[in-house]
Amino acid sequence: MRFSSGRKMLFPLPVTKV
Repeated sequence: MRFSSGRKMLFPLPVTKV
């Protein structure tokens, strides 16, 4: 999403969208 791919791996999809 708008966060880095590494961020998405660390946190679930719902969290990255927020």
